[in-house]
Amino acid sequence: LMSMHHPPYAELTGAGWSREDLAAFTLGEFALQGGELVVAGHGHMLREFVDIPIAGLNLRELIVGTAGASQGLGQPIYGYVRLSVEGDEVDACFVEVPPPGGLPHENTGTSLAQCGEP
Repeated sequence: LMSMHHPPYAELTGAGWSREDLAAFTLGEFALQGGELVVAGHGHMLREFVDIPIAGLNLRELIVGTAGASQGLGQPIYGYVRLSVEGDEVDACFVEVPPPGGLPHENTGTSLAQCGEP
């Protein structure tokens, strides 16, 4: 598991690395050392990307940087990602935490699964 503020995969989500070659090197080294999941923010979105090709291997990347930013798309979404680890398997889902007086979204428009009841 690797986490960072800026998503490192330039083709899909690179936003904020001043040198994309360093992002590519970081991902390649992470994959070669047996890493499997990158969790990043910054993109103000909830997205899951599977099978990102890096160094002849495949990584999974979660972008979980809502920070309540609406980016002009309606009511902001607040919450966090819950990671559950069992052996080599990592499950991820999003838990929405509406602000006081706010109503939960019926649809977050994300490829990241919504968590059920804890």
